[in-house]
Amino acid sequence: MTMRLRSLFTTIVVVSAALNTAFVATSFVHADSTVIKYGDVITDNLTDKQADVSYTFDAKKDDVIALEFTTIAAKDKNLSASFQVLNKNQSNTVFGSSGLFASPDDETYTATISSINGEGKFVLKLIKAQPLTLGKAITGTISYDKDGVPTSAYYYFTSNNPFIVKLDTPLPSATAANTVNWGLAVRQRTPSISDYSDVYSYNDNMNALLSTSVTIKGNDSVTALGVRASGYTFGDTTKGASQSFTLLVTAATP
Repeated sequence: MTMRLRSLFTTIVVVSAALNTAFVATSFVHADSTVIKYGDVITDNLTDKQADVSYTFDAKKDDVIALEFTTIAAKDKNLSASFQVLNKNQSNTVFGSSGLFASPDDETYTATISSINGEGKFVLKLIKAQPLTLGKAITGTISYDKDGVPTSAYYYFTSNNPFIVKLDTPLPSATAANTVNWGLAVRQRTPSISDYSDVYSYNDNMNALLSTSVTIKGNDSVTALGVRASGYTFGDTTKGASQSFTLLVTAATP
């Protein structure tokens, strides 16, 4: 049986506390940068001959963007890599360990992934967060594939008043060979800038809870929410696993 627990967000980003070594780009667009768009899932390799790769994407003003970056170690060659996103002015644009940020303007960004040591495959996902509506529940699914690559769900909500975020998950099957641990992170954008800070984070690594809820103080700025695949237990390594959820935002009592 394989059990693997991840931090709530496995993305390695520019100024993340999880980033061990920063890669500093020397130009806005890498010479062989590949153009990507929302919804793309990129699989590539870092090797001695290809130590870094770059991807360019466009965003509209106020887009809430999630970047998921996962390394998959090659046999006997564990890969450690850094990940950076720059705008056209070569300024850092990703903040916090989640890789969630809001684009302050219509902008073109370049993401560069660089090997620190080792060789291996990585997966990069570019995701546009979806809006939440007060009082309207949504359902979704988080998962891991058989290689341990996570698929998470990202949303955003804007309010000047306090609101409650509630996440519910069904009871896992007692006979399931593979299970997924879930996590919920709520990050709030500081008014007038694109930086985010954590206002709530819970990671249910032991599948001990079926739900969690938190009251968030509104500040008339964007609040980003990540329902994250945070770990897994694989009894059958030939396939992955998934976990459904329901997410609801309601008004808090004054």
